[in-house]
Amino acid sequence: DWSESGFCKGCDNYEIIQDTDDSIAGTHGAWGSSEEDGEWTSNCFFFAKKMGGKIVEWYVHARPIVD
Repeated sequence: DWSESGFCKGCDNYEIIQDTDDSIAGTHGAWGSSEEDGEWTSNCFFFAKKMGGKIVEWYVHARPIVD
């Protein structure tokens, strides 16, 4: 629920590639819609920095899925 907005409708298929004391990396799928592009789906790579067991920075790189 935290990732859903007017642009992003949802995420699924999470796969954690690495989870250490200071970072997490993985992949997931996402879908949504925008006025500019209409309906979209993407495969995403995410990376998060952790400090004290909590996420302090978050980066997501999305690549559109082309049918």
